[in-house]
Amino acid sequence: RLDMSSTICRLGHITKCGNRNLRSLLILAAWSHVRSKGSGALREKYLYMTQVQSKGKKIAIVAVARKLAELMYTLLKTGTSYENRPSTSISQLAVEALSKAS
Repeated sequence: RLDMSSTICRLGHITKCGNRNLRSLLILAAWSHVRSKGSGALREKYLYMTQVQSKGKKIAIVAVARKLAELMYTLLKTGTSYENRPSTSISQLAVEALSKAS
């Protein structure tokens, strides 16, 4: 569904479609990953959404769960193993994004 209001264009929304058990397991895995020590791309995404974008915790965790599902699907499809990317801070990501935009 496409929702357009003035300058904001939203594609879809959080749905409850799909396997209920798989969805709840992905949410639990996302919470576990976000609350664990250390950093990772998914944890940084959660922190960025909650602190910079002022999204709610539940909305951010659903986004992290979706990214986790995409990552698992890609790894299974390609048959590769997971390699954690180097840790970066939100400020470093912001600087990179601004430099690419210029």
